Amino acid sequence: MNELIGSGLLLAGIAVLLVIGRLKGSKPASAAPIAVPPPLPIVESDSLIFDQLERFAEAERIEDQRKRRTRIWLRPVGFVTRLMTYAALLLLLYINCPDDISHRPLGSLTLSEIIKTAFFIGAGLVLVRALFNPVDDETVRDAWGWLGVWAAAALGCAVLYFRSH
Repeated sequence: MNELIGSGLLLAGIAVLLVIGRLKGSKPASAAPIAVPPPLPIVESDSLIFDQLERFAEAERIEDQRKRRTRIWLRPVGFVTRLMTYAALLLLLYINCPDDISHRPLGSLTLSEIIKTAFFIGAGLVLVRALFNPVDDETVRDAWGWLGVWAAAALGCAVLYFRSH
């Protein structure tokens, strides 16, 4: 039963990684939304047009500063979350590793043993590759940060719940 639970958690972790990879691959490099400001009013004076443009630029600077302040604390949380997630998945993979088949003749192996070993090696390579080649997309990095925040909140709730019982 423990082997079944461990395999299920390992498959769920790999599915999460595949979904993140699919999301990363589905967006083109220039898919950033273009913010279109509202049309400028037609005014006789050039100074009023420049004042309006400065107000639009100021609003954009304020929005960029807000995002930058959020990312200052979110990026380190995301970095730690990503490392802990990959460490947990690699630990699950190690715990559920198949029997050593390197010293047995090929004729005595079953198809199940060969598939388990191939899956173990393939999953390990995928996890190590994902660990050392992080995604450069800002939205994915922010998502790792928010995942860490929610995981910390869930851990805090679990500690409070089990502490009271």
